[in-house]
Amino acid sequence: MGDRIKILTGNAHRDLANEICEDLNLQLGKAHVGKFSNGETSVMISESIRDMDVYIIQPTCNPNVNDNLMELLIMADAIRRASAHRITAVIPCFGYARQDKKDKSRAPITGKLVANLIETAGIDRVITMDLHASQIQGFFNIPVDNLYAEPQIIKYIRKMIPGEKVIVSPDAGGVKRAKLISDKLDAELAIIHKERKKANEVSGMILVGDVKDKVALIVDDMADTCGTLVSACEMLISKGATKVYALVTHGVLSGDAVKRLNESSLTELVITNTIPHAEKAAKCSKIKTINIAHTLAEAIRRTHHGESISSLFSDTNSNSKNNNKSSMKILNVAEKPSAAEEISTILAGRRPQRRDGFSKYNCVWEYKCSPVLGQNDVDMVFTSVLGHLMTTDVVPPYTNWTSCDPIDLFEAPIHKFIDGENSTNLDKTLKREGRRCDTLILWLDCDREGENIAFEVIESVRAVNRNIRIYRAHFSSIIPAEIKRAISNLAQPNKNDSMAVDCRIEIDLRLGAAFTRFQSRYLRSKFEINDDQPISYGPCQFPTLGFVVERALRIERFVPEDFWVIDVSHQKKADGEMRTADFGWKRKRLFELAPAFIFYEQCLDNPLATVVDVNVKENRYRPVPLTTIELQKLASKKLRISSDETMKLAEELYNKGFISYPRTETDSFLPETDFMGLIRLQTDNQKWGGYAQSLLNGGFVRPKEGKHNDNSHPPIHPTGAANALSGKQANLYEFICRRFLACCSKESIYGQTTVTIDIADETFSATGSMMIQQGYLEVYPYDKRYDKILPTYVVGETFTPSRLELNKSRTVAPKPLSEPELLSEMDNNKIGTDATMAQHIKKIIDRNYVIKNEENRFIPTDLGKALIIGYDSMGFGFSKPALRAKIEADVHKIATGNRKKEDVLKDTIQQYKTLFIQAREMSHMFDITFSNYFRPYGSQFRILQANLSKCGKCNNKLDLKSTDDARRVLQCKTCLASHMLPKVGDIVPYDGTCPLCNFQVLTITSESGFPYQVCPNCRNNPPSFFKESPKPFHCFQCTAQCPLARGSTYKPAAPKQPAQPSTFKPKAASGSYKLPPRSNYNSDNNRRANNNNNNNNTNLNNW
Repeated sequence: MGDRIKILTGNAHRDLANEICEDLNLQLGKAHVGKFSNGETSVMISESIRDMDVYIIQPTCNPNVNDNLMELLIMADAIRRASAHRITAVIPCFGYARQDKKDKSRAPITGKLVANLIETAGIDRVITMDLHASQIQGFFNIPVDNLYAEPQIIKYIRKMIPGEKVIVSPDAGGVKRAKLISDKLDAELAIIHKERKKANEVSGMILVGDVKDKVALIVDDMADTCGTLVSACEMLISKGATKVYALVTHGVLSGDAVKRLNESSLTELVITNTIPHAEKAAKCSKIKTINIAHTLAEAIRRTHHGESISSLFSDTNSNSKNNNKSSMKILNVAEKPSAAEEISTILAGRRPQRRDGFSKYNCVWEYKCSPVLGQNDVDMVFTSVLGHLMTTDVVPPYTNWTSCDPIDLFEAPIHKFIDGENSTNLDKTLKREGRRCDTLILWLDCDREGENIAFEVIESVRAVNRNIRIYRAHFSSIIPAEIKRAISNLAQPNKNDSMAVDCRIEIDLRLGAAFTRFQSRYLRSKFEINDDQPISYGPCQFPTLGFVVERALRIERFVPEDFWVIDVSHQKKADGEMRTADFGWKRKRLFELAPAFIFYEQCLDNPLATVVDVNVKENRYRPVPLTTIELQKLASKKLRISSDETMKLAEELYNKGFISYPRTETDSFLPETDFMGLIRLQTDNQKWGGYAQSLLNGGFVRPKEGKHNDNSHPPIHPTGAANALSGKQANLYEFICRRFLACCSKESIYGQTTVTIDIADETFSATGSMMIQQGYLEVYPYDKRYDKILPTYVVGETFTPSRLELNKSRTVAPKPLSEPELLSEMDNNKIGTDATMAQHIKKIIDRNYVIKNEENRFIPTDLGKALIIGYDSMGFGFSKPALRAKIEADVHKIATGNRKKEDVLKDTIQQYKTLFIQAREMSHMFDITFSNYFRPYGSQFRILQANLSKCGKCNNKLDLKSTDDARRVLQCKTCLASHMLPKVGDIVPYDGTCPLCNFQVLTITSESGFPYQVCPNCRNNPPSFFKESPKPFHCFQCTAQCPLARGSTYKPAAPKQPAQPSTFKPKAASGSYKLPPRSNYNSDNNRRANNNNNNNNTNLNNW
């Protein structure tokens, strides 16, 4: 915005002021607003504002209306005396607005008084929102911009409130506002006439209009005590409204308002954040918030630049078309190059002009488009990214595995940055194009991940154009109708969704990095694991792996049992042919022969069967619309396509405009869906076009409604005709088309007959079925139905069975998990999202934790099995879904605004840090588990010297061994731990132990005769206080209280402290180097020691 603007605020609503500044990419100005000891208001402007355009964000609202008003007036006076160029008061909620006329004798017109005070204080302009009475603007002799919340309210209604709606004005004064909203939503209008005894007290209500079987939406400018609002809600419910919502600009919520709301039938009270209400919203789940920070920020930006504010609401205030040509230039960004091309072609009405970007994969499209944001002939520039533009990681040196203890990663600083050549080139393209544009429209995928990418794009563009206006396009498929609807209903990007993704990424990064480094280093140092890649941990991949291992262990531990069952069958002639009925025993099976044989003998003694019941019923079924999870499960089961490949193919079909957005949890279509238009697209297909035509000719039935709705995207369905596809892509497209047509078809109806018979007081039954109506099965071959026709029986009929046998069988172990079963487990336990589940499955395959057998079922590898059993033996439940489900629930609360990102991060990371500490303390459980699957590391190594030195963990002896590639390693037979040593030099035990880890120190003499000491444990795992350089770590680098330690920050013990144990007396060494006496460790000697160390760097680097 430039350096001549300043935003200041009092204490009325600092959160809103911060959000406005964030939107404008400005820092909130420095001002102290408090109270003197006698209660008077104290104001101090803490920075220069001379000749600046100053905006004071200060609603004069409850609970401290008078304090807020005085803060505004005194701040204005201070700013005027500080020589500001212009002062604008941004008063989102204008206090005393209801006292706008003299309705009684001797009553004040306080609204006029407040206007006079504001002018007298030196304020040059006022920006407010939804004044209670528009005539208040006439009280001022300075410009007043009255903004409207209706556009945001209309967008909320369209996105969040389904069903047939009726807009209700709570009184005659609000009819204009209600009529405007009803016209925009094409909804009916109703009016409540109120008869008041006095302020905030209504004596009676009369409803004008029809609300029966509709969703009633009460719209008003203010909700104060909510008494009238609740009464209106109850009246609307009594008149037949299915639900009642209230949408209000200013949520005053005084007195017992929250209590009344909680006890009312109101579904939601939707209010803007013109007044702070976080505490009240926490006490009432019905309160939802619309953020108007961007509207106020845009008004400030336009005021500062001398632009029109009324055009912000031109679509709200007028239905006339703007035929003026525009010089506006808009940068558009999609998530993929194919999406950018398809959307550009739709908006341009032809193939647009193409030019190169800095990335060879992402070009730039240019064309004219009308109308956009109320302007015609807009210059459109359209480019794309390739998923995430930025990478999140810990900062150096923590990226180096040897630079820190893995536990440090729970609190190490992290950053988001552009990484890699292609991302750098994409960033250069965004910056180049962003400099030339005044508006940015984000066409990223409409999910949380897409929202996060959107804010990465915003960060890139705002780095070179701080004043660029930003909008978000919401669409569910790349077809003309959807894209044109999106460009006409632009909104703001959702910061909460983006923060939710940032939180999840940081949690996964910290947990994954810490546990991966810990288990990789620990397990590879102890066992021969023939895989060079890291032994990775992921909070989603481990529960996913856990489901597979749990099933595998059930199979391993399964003990088959014999059981016995009585089988009965009867042959009978029907319709000229012999038919067989197989009757099943009601007891199912018995696991002991003796009682089974007794029942069998009873039946043999009296084998006459009597028909006791014949039950006939119809089974009706047709599928519900398709969600992402169902698509993945069915594609794996019916088409033999993995979930990961399914999502890639679906993305390609979506980017080509053939199907709707493939990531959705919704299984119900909106009422306004153009089913006939979608079906008509399929009539030319050679395989199912004829069936599609039959639906248009009268066979259409509206799809069933499922039970899930993410309020973002419709179910997956075809949006275009595709006749030139091949392979798996063609198969998947065919499945989606047939599923959609099946949803629009009649039910399949099967007649089911169950015949129950009695033999010697034992009950048996047989079931047969026959198709009555094929219905959707005519177009949907993926569901199989088979006729099984029984002979005809009547109640009371008797017969002798053709077969009566006692048969023995054995229980069978369950099969390994299939991919549809694994997806169901993940979905039921909230492991990942519909968009990420396939990635988690692919990851456990790529990590070699599971493989697929010839039946396409998951089998855990020894590594995958050992990891899960090892952690489960520690009692943490890492393989169980509860921990991850809690993370997903908290992330969802961030997205909905019910939790702060910082709080979720703090709680989650602390919880897992505690588990990490416990895991390291119980790492011996890994030793027990992995020894069942892997050989100890170094078991094949050649022993150079047995029992060389002492282990600091178990006090047993360590063996010096040589690896196959001539490396030397010190290994403990008890702990199974291995410690790498230098390749060259003589190694002898030193007469002393390390005070940090209790390992016996070694003396190593280089080929040049220089002796030095190392602790075998610290050499490979440097102390946590040592940050200067990576491994290997030598004793002379240490800063601990030890005579061998001579680090640059080493300080000797205080004179009164006892000397170090005598165990540190060195043996005679062959070299000329001698350890100085402890008393000589002064600063000069430290410097000389450091110089000696530096002089020998050439040798040390080889070690």
